[in-house]
Amino acid sequence: MYSRKIGPHGQITLPKQVQQWLGVSEGDSIVFLRDGDEVKIIPIKRTLLDLRGVISVAEPQDFEKIRRKAITGRIQKRRSSSDEVAGHQHGTG
Repeated sequence: MYSRKIGPHGQITLPKQVQQWLGVSEGDSIVFLRDGDEVKIIPIKRTLLDLRGVISVAEPQDFEKIRRKAITGRIQKRRSSSDEVAGHQHGTG
């Protein structure tokens, strides 16, 4: 078992042995997955589709629908940001 203190910005350093267990190194990404009152550390070496089934859900998920919704949300957010910038440039914001 290893323990670490949380740094001033909420940072932790993974012990070298834990990095080896996970097969990760500097620059790799990991996910913190809450499981009740525990947290699992999962290295990101796969796509989201590969992670299907990692989290329990009440009903089947339509990943194409979720993907379309996410893309639509990003487009709307970009448009909103562009409108705000344009408004400030023209003195209307």
